Parts: sequence; C-alpha cells; structure tokens
Amino acid sequence: MEQYSYEVVWPNPSDATRTNVVDFWLQESALAKGKAIERAEQLLVVCRDLDGKVAAVSTVVPSIVSTLGLRCFYFRAFVGRDHRTKGLRASHLIYRLIRQSYDALNERFQTGIDPDVVGLYMEVENRSVQRHRNERIWTDLGANLVFVGRLPGGRHARVWYFENAKIPTIHGS
Repeated sequence: MEQYSYEVVWPNPSDATRTNVVDFWLQESALAKGKAIERAEQLLVVCRDLDGKVAAVSTVVPSIVSTLGLRCFYFRAFVGRDHRTKGLRASHLIYRLIRQSYDALNERFQTGIDPDVVGLYMEVENRSVQRHRNERIWTDLGANLVFVGRLPGGRHARVWYFENAKIPTIHGS
C-alpha cells in the first residue's frame, strides 16, 4: 500500500496549500518565513502522509542554466525529517516526487506550454547522495537524470530532458 499521496499544484497552488507548506518549512527550520512565502509560489508537487500532513515538496522555477546554455526548470525538493529514513521507503518517496514533477512538466512541454524550457535541472547538495549515488545516469522508477557536471562546492548537476526536446539552433551556424 502506498504510504504517500502526491498532488501536482503548479502553477497555481491554492492559498491553503501554500499556507500548509509554509508552515511545514517553518516547522522543519528549512527556510525563513519571507523566503518560505516566496518559494511557496513555486510549488510543483506536494507529498502528504496517510494523515494528510505535508511530508515532502518540490518546487520549480524556469531559468537559464548557464553551464548548459539552455532554459530548464530549476528543481528543488525538500523531505521532512520524519520521512528521511534510509532504505527503499525513502528512495521511493523522493523518486516518486521527482517522477511526478517531471511528468507534470513534460506534459506541459508536450502540449506546447513552455516550449522553450527543455528539461528538469537539479543540483544535488546532499554529500551522502553525492558519494553513494554517483552513477552517470539515475534510472530509478524510470528516471533519466543525467550527470552534467560538478558545481562550486562539489554539488552535482543533473538534468532530465523532456521527451523530444531539442537543443536550440544558433542563428548563423
């Protein structure tokens, strides 16, 4: 039985959802209040436990990834401390969150919404993940998250391109 529910709320999360997530971030000491309120506008997927409490969230903002020279959705995920267990359950939660996020954005791309945004981009900050999940391509739960380089501080950069996304041609070449 699934232990979590996942809801795509982007691009217009309800006031109640934004309030729930801001409270979640504040209780977890994840963000200061002003930053939490600002980031709540970027909510993509909200993951809730069986009691309906927020367990994890993803946020996105379209931006140009300078190292790629491409416009992608800059993806962030946060998992509440009570849900950061080791093993399959924790892996399943985060990969379902990533998968749900990708699927929602890929569907927008396929239907012509955001046609200039070619994929989901993330920076992996967790040192343990950097050490133990150093495969060039993460394929968990059907993902295709490709390692595209290291950033200052050692963060891993990964991108999952949308289906049929093309590299824009440079005019004059």
